[in-house]
Amino acid sequence: MICFSDTDILLKLFHFGLMKQALAALGVSEKEVYVTAEAAAKCRRSKRTRTDFRQETLNQALDFLKQVHVISKLGDLEELKQLENISNGMDTGETTLFLATKDLPDFLLLTGDKNALRALTDNFLSQELHNRHLRRVVCLESLILLILKQIGFASIQMKLIGGQGCDEAIKNCLNGGKASEAEFVRSMESYIRKLEEETQGLLKQF
Repeated sequence: MICFSDTDILLKLFHFGLMKQALAALGVSEKEVYVTAEAAAKCRRSKRTRTDFRQETLNQALDFLKQVHVISKLGDLEELKQLENISNGMDTGETTLFLATKDLPDFLLLTGDKNALRALTDNFLSQELHNRHLRRVVCLESLILLILKQIGFASIQMKLIGGQGCDEAIKNCLNGGKASEAEFVRSMESYIRKLEEETQGLLKQF
């Protein structure tokens, strides 16, 4: 299965030390992952990225990016115009990902950009651009819970605590490392339910 991914979610998975577990949980290999052409440059030169993540994390991400595919097709020009005209904006990376899914019968799209998902819903609800992503999108919270279900909370708890500074939602759900498994899961599911409501069916159900 083709698996598209934005840079944000990849970096966070490496920061948590959970990239291998994520791919295994989704049932995809590196050879099935597609990223934007800007992904490597973002890891090397983005001031924000270099501030938010350790050099070790960036190096791991860059090594990973050498093994995966880079999206090369331009996508539908009419859809490109529509996405570029969204009043509240959508960054180039997310636009590239949404365009790349056209005419594909089966795919997953991993993204940490909730604003882009909301924009896609607010501007294209019930249109083909939104409809083809229904139940195809995986957010970080859903992916972390999927990993948890497969290998257990104890296996990922310290990884999450150690890397919690990169993601506000996970930091809140961990409650300073004091959250029990049940408390953590409930909090994460609350974030997922909210995003599910906001995006009208985009999120894949596990």
